[in-house]
Amino acid sequence: MTSVIKKHITILTVVGVLLFFNAKGYAQASSCAEVEPFCAGADTLVFQNTANGTFAEAGPDYGCLNSTPNPAWFYLRIDTGGILNFKISQNTSQDFSGTDLDVDFIAYGPFSDTSQCDNLTAANTIACSFLPDAVENFTISNAVAGQLYILLITNFSENPGWIRLQQTNVGENGAGLTDCSILDSFLGPDIEACVGEVITLDGTTEGATSYRWFVDTGSGFILIPGETNATLNVTTSGTYQVEASDDMNSDTDEVVVTFHELPVINSPITLQQCDDDTDGIANFNLQEAESLITNDMPTPVFTYHLTQADADTNTNAIGNLSSFSNATTNRVYVRVENQQGCYSVAEVNLQVSATEIPSNFMVTFNECDTDLIDGDDTNGITTFDFSSATNSIINQLPPNQNLVVTYYENIADALAEKNELDPSNYRNENSPFSQQIVVRVDNQDNNACIGLGFHVTLRVDPLPEFEIANPQYLCTNLLPDPLTLTVENPQENNYTYEWRDANNNILSPSSAISFLGVTAIGDYFVTASASNNCTRTKKITVAVSNIATIQNIEVVDDSDNNTITVNVTGDGEYEYALDNLEGPYQDSNHFERVLAGIRTVYVRDKHGCGVVSEEVSVIGFPRFFTPNGDGFNDTWQVQGITFQLGSKIFIYDRFGKVLEKLSPGGEGWDGRYRGKPMPADDYWFTVALEDGRLRKGHFSLIRR
Repeated sequence: MTSVIKKHITILTVVGVLLFFNAKGYAQASSCAEVEPFCAGADTLVFQNTANGTFAEAGPDYGCLNSTPNPAWFYLRIDTGGILNFKISQNTSQDFSGTDLDVDFIAYGPFSDTSQCDNLTAANTIACSFLPDAVENFTISNAVAGQLYILLITNFSENPGWIRLQQTNVGENGAGLTDCSILDSFLGPDIEACVGEVITLDGTTEGATSYRWFVDTGSGFILIPGETNATLNVTTSGTYQVEASDDMNSDTDEVVVTFHELPVINSPITLQQCDDDTDGIANFNLQEAESLITNDMPTPVFTYHLTQADADTNTNAIGNLSSFSNATTNRVYVRVENQQGCYSVAEVNLQVSATEIPSNFMVTFNECDTDLIDGDDTNGITTFDFSSATNSIINQLPPNQNLVVTYYENIADALAEKNELDPSNYRNENSPFSQQIVVRVDNQDNNACIGLGFHVTLRVDPLPEFEIANPQYLCTNLLPDPLTLTVENPQENNYTYEWRDANNNILSPSSAISFLGVTAIGDYFVTASASNNCTRTKKITVAVSNIATIQNIEVVDDSDNNTITVNVTGDGEYEYALDNLEGPYQDSNHFERVLAGIRTVYVRDKHGCGVVSEEVSVIGFPRFFTPNGDGFNDTWQVQGITFQLGSKIFIYDRFGKVLEKLSPGGEGWDGRYRGKPMPADDYWFTVALEDGRLRKGHFSLIRR
């Protein structure tokens, strides 16, 4: 098989009913746009095929069909949902006793209506066959009542003959049915059209020899004089009836024709835009023309085109409606289409005019930086209310005009009239510290732009910058002397200061005084004011503190790890040092690895209320001494003993002979016995401390 002719049954909007024969005849359509209705019903239906040598039009996806000769287009409507099995046959004889003819087909669906020629795609194909057979079968599964399916049948044989369509599962469980009511009318379904169109009604009926036409516009059918042809051209709404007759019989059919009004439009109109750079070229928001074109409700659909022809065919629509430049044309055409599909075309002239606001006019608004919203009062962002600029701007223009003023961040937005700003509550987040706002003025009567430009300036003034320590501490041991609260970087030439207490009582006048003396604890507030009227307030909490009082000092001495623990009382926070007023200080009141001897403990208030100190004795016994006159370790003495002057100290040689009795307050033993130097050796001691402790031990005398 080298080519395929697709056969399908199409029913035109004008149906010819054989009034004078026993069987019904079905029209066939050679194009998708003229698709005809047909049904299978409960009986086998037979139709005359197409054999005129034509081919199906380009556009649809014909799937498996390599060729589409002698096309016939039909559609089915589902009456009862379910499964529908179909058999298509072709034969040279109406009773199918002749020669079999090759028949091919493709089926599409489901659809909601017949206007689907652009949707006959592979995705919508449900069955297709290009086999060299005279009998074809296909199935519609899960059909739903009201759905439509489009069928193309082709006659590959190119021989005249008959097509038989049969639903093979009628009456079976789960079988669906087609709707044959779509074949009842020969004038076709009711028609909706637009005012200005001419609708041709075709009542052609086989065997009819005369026709009469009637119309009912609300008062019953009235004969239309002079209309005796099979066709009738109508331009007004009404119910039309045709009477087709032969010499013996007549039949009638009627159809409702409704003409919908076209959208009511104003045309031509002028859309006026302001020139932003005096070159006569500007970007237009074309949608601003819509309110000037029509007030029809519900709101129609607007499409924009460069030519009248494109608007009429609804092709080549302009895409960027909010920023259309008049650089190439000063005229566009707007197709205005209502819900009934009727349209009118408006002509829109684009006009660019110079702004009428003086170029040097500027309204400036200053606000202080704030942290109320973003928690940052140094970023140059705050909230502005510049709505009062509207009256100032309008006063620059001729009076007695219906003007509206809008504000934008940039010229592009202003020209497109999008992203409009709220002048009563605007934050300059996109331009910290300073920003210029675009002003647009339109005449509400004709939507004409008469003013455009940067005419509002927003400035964010900085708050005073200063530092003050917080918290601060009042030393009760220094009273009645006051604590002086002082601004650290006052900039007194730029700021004035005001001090208040927690009850908002002013403690100092608003002046350049950057310090305040206080004698009571609590919260205090200092406010710095700059010449730009911006202020910054800081809180200072004054808490109590005091110099420490040493209660006792615990000493563990004469050990491998001598320790000192200082116990204090007081309102302050304290730190501790040993033997040096300058420190280093530590937070702990406990010292370890303390050298024997007289040690000095220092306790300092961290908030500057003062230092207290106390000496403490740490008893220790040197392990050796070197009496060579070099000034280091020339004598042996109990370390830290001077705090216990009642102690008894004796020195012995290895044989137990007393060599020296030492005074606790003296220099110690110099290594001599009766004026003569003793040899290098180990010597022994006994110590009876005044605190009751007894100690014995030995040490070395080293001669170098």
